[in-house]
Amino acid sequence: MRDEGAMRPGVSRSRITRRRFLRRVGTLGGLTVAGVLAACNVPTATAPTPAPAKPADAPKPAATAAPAAQPATAAPAQSGPATVAGSGFKWDRFKGTTVRMIWQDNPATIGGLQPHFGEFEQLTGMKLVYEGYGTAQERQKKNIELVAKEASLDTYGMQVSQEGRQFWENGWIEPLDKYIADKELTNPEWDLEDFGAGARTAQQIPAEGAPPNAVTLLTAQCQIFCYREDLFVEAGIQPPKTHQEMFEAAKALNRPDKGYNGIVMRGGGKWATTQIGTYLYGMGGRWIGDDGRLAVDTPEMGKTLEFYGGMLRDYGPPGVGNMDDRAAPASFQQGQAAMFTDLNHWATRFNDPAQSPKIAGQVRASYIPRGSVDGPVPGGYWIMLPVQNAAISPFSRNKEATWLWLQWMTNKQNFVRRGLAGNSSPRLSTYQDKQYLESPELKATQGLLEVTLGAIQYGRNWVSPPILAVDEFRDIMAKAVDTIVIGSGQSLDSVLKEVQSQADALLDRTEPPNRKLVDWSKLG
Repeated sequence: MRDEGAMRPGVSRSRITRRRFLRRVGTLGGLTVAGVLAACNVPTATAPTPAPAKPADAPKPAATAAPAAQPATAAPAQSGPATVAGSGFKWDRFKGTTVRMIWQDNPATIGGLQPHFGEFEQLTGMKLVYEGYGTAQERQKKNIELVAKEASLDTYGMQVSQEGRQFWENGWIEPLDKYIADKELTNPEWDLEDFGAGARTAQQIPAEGAPPNAVTLLTAQCQIFCYREDLFVEAGIQPPKTHQEMFEAAKALNRPDKGYNGIVMRGGGKWATTQIGTYLYGMGGRWIGDDGRLAVDTPEMGKTLEFYGGMLRDYGPPGVGNMDDRAAPASFQQGQAAMFTDLNHWATRFNDPAQSPKIAGQVRASYIPRGSVDGPVPGGYWIMLPVQNAAISPFSRNKEATWLWLQWMTNKQNFVRRGLAGNSSPRLSTYQDKQYLESPELKATQGLLEVTLGAIQYGRNWVSPPILAVDEFRDIMAKAVDTIVIGSGQSLDSVLKEVQSQADALLDRTEPPNRKLVDWSKLG
């Protein structure tokens, strides 16, 4: 099969050179953590209060030096025959090839699957070299190798909502469409249509020239609403279905005299920015307007921040204005709030007595209450789907062999395995599997199955605007969030105008000229 990964029409290869990249972050011998994080768009905020490690996606602490590649674990049985009957597909056609990957060493990506790597080696005659790193170290290593066009790097983990535009514009992603269409390279049992329609939109990068399947899916994390059923019953109120009911419930259940507040969510400006998308779209807003520019200074954004930030300011726990993606769920685990919204992997942890003894057995899950504008989920809900993805490097020597690895890693059987390990599957078939449906983790939380299925069928990736300088935008947007949650003495209107001006300048500086941005809601 001809290698077409070197150039694509309309995609510039000159945005970032090795010299320019290393000039930004320093030479390898003198790299600083802060410099690498800034260059790779990695948030550097930390939780203001001690919090347990993220249950489903917490990376292991980064080592001071790159860890050695981990050998695949041998397995007693193959996962299937080397040749698939009735097709030209053969698992062992690249026997003897080595596939090397760089990944975040965390359960949400690899959990439940790594012990089975040996099955793939037996099936294909190939060798896997897995390099797992902590989050910051993984992004540093990956970016440097891609800038260098390192041919030994075959595949890596990434997130379209965070890195998609940047990696596509830099020419760091090998599109998968031609491999999927090749009947000799794609197992007919892999079944692209089994991935939920909403989840499949997260395989597409919102950029000029990007095909429908630029990357593939590894998880189906979604934003979810959790509430304490015992507190709602005690107060005699029903779980909220609308924004207004949610606000009223937060007020009614705000009982610091009893040791808990009405609601907890990410309140730190930069961290909260990743959570407001669902509310923004429910208010009728969007990240990108019809003119292809950021839509910040809008009535819909103002309403969103008044709603989200106002609840936290008036009915959140002390210090909520500094809470990030670890501190907020830790607060809920400790029984400090009646309601909580964040990613769905927290739900089963909340009902685990070993991890959340104060609230286990009382937590229920639902869609985030709907806004004034109906969303795509039946019932009018909006739901955010910030999935994790896998990409093939366009500089790899082994693209076709690597596609076999990505197929095996994302097949139906392995998504069930990973589902049983606490991950969220983007495949519809996972939620028909008896073993998965009977798992204690899934059965522990009422409502979790419905919301996760809704997400993979109707969700979108609107965690952030699809721009190149995502992390810089979050820094700018944080001021508007903090104006409401913490207070700054300025009016929200004036702050939004200031943020819009800074955001416009950011796009003028970082985006290609005359490039019209595509909003997430326009995909799929």
